Amino acid sequence: MKTYILILTFIVVLFPLAAQEQNEKSTTKKEQRIEKRYLHPKSKFVSFSGGFGFSSSYTKDPNNFLESGLGMRNNYYFPNLSYEHGIGRQLFLETAYEFGKISLSMGRTYAEQKSWSETTRFLNSHNLHNLQLGAGYRMIGKNNFHFVNFHGGLFFGISNRDKTDLAFLLSGTANIQVTEEDPFLQYQIVRSVQSYSRFAFGPHLGVSKEFRLSKDIRLFVKYTQRFGLNSIFRGTYSFSDNLNLPDDATFKVTGGGGFLSFGLKILLFKKKMKNDKAI
Repeated sequence: MKTYILILTFIVVLFPLAAQEQNEKSTTKKEQRIEKRYLHPKSKFVSFSGGFGFSSSYTKDPNNFLESGLGMRNNYYFPNLSYEHGIGRQLFLETAYEFGKISLSMGRTYAEQKSWSETTRFLNSHNLHNLQLGAGYRMIGKNNFHFVNFHGGLFFGISNRDKTDLAFLLSGTANIQVTEEDPFLQYQIVRSVQSYSRFAFGPHLGVSKEFRLSKDIRLFVKYTQRFGLNSIFRGTYSFSDNLNLPDDATFKVTGGGGFLSFGLKILLFKKKMKNDKAI
């Protein structure tokens, strides 16, 4: 009987103590995770990334022969270097430099599930240096969980080529030969560039997601959409006579497009003040 009483005593006394100790450990681990996620309002980051550029080409064809509207195709890779400066726990300023390229995309859908497209770089050494200025908002939830970042601002681009470098392009034409099957059709498109600007500018919007690798290093993925407000290239497409199309199509290339990048984000400054609290 005494043995059963001793066992019952152990159960009544030790089990609650063990459960309390386990709860205290869980609470401590949770607090540690919350503390690790905390970002000081004045945190500073530098980011190194690279990715894929989907340049924007705008085509307008009154004949409804070519694909009209905005076309974005993956036509180059780019590096990016950026700096982020915190001005609040959820707000930050940012600036970035990016080395891009300039391309023109054209396409056509001529039968069910059949289409063709062409992406042209007018000159292989024709590149665009982009400077981005803007601000962002960190979407931080309960327990300091960092969901995503939202980005917005302006971009400014300048080409490494002026009009004298592209005189051959502005004074000449390019002939594009196309053969389609089912139904069989052969024709020619003559491309003429009528104007060129070295500069590009416009607004940009983006969203990014971070994954913490260590105390000071994060892996991130980011998508940015740029809206070019001016044309770098502007010109026309003329069609061969056998198509019997009365009007020329027009095109323009801006510094806009979609940009998907991946990289590392390194914390340069992290100092927790006495009055700061992990919320």
